[in-house]
Amino acid sequence: MTIDTGAGIVVRKRVYLDALDAFGMLNHARYALLFDNAVLDFWHDAGWVPDPRVSVQVMRELTLTYHSPVLGVGDVDVRLWIERAGRTSVNLPGSRCSPSTKPCTTPRAAGLM
Repeated sequence: MTIDTGAGIVVRKRVYLDALDAFGMLNHARYALLFDNAVLDFWHDAGWVPDPRVSVQVMRELTLTYHSPVLGVGDVDVRLWIERAGRTSVNLPGSRCSPSTKPCTTPRAAGLM
């Protein structure tokens, strides 16, 4: 299977009530989980089957910059692209936007795997 990732890919994720704080915004700790789940969903859809005997995916570093909150329950799009790839790691930035916003331009998360 070939997936064109030249401009990045978008993975739609759902935000549930238990991920919100008292103000109805996505809890700051849940951004990392949202990003990680989007990355795992992308690899699963691309045909990768996690097997710890062969390879693993581990985030060594995760940096988040918040530009605007995720408000309420619903879907958000997480855009991922490869910024740099090495022999044993990849720098995989991402951004979050609402499904109605094109292109995705807000909060950026970068993780090294």
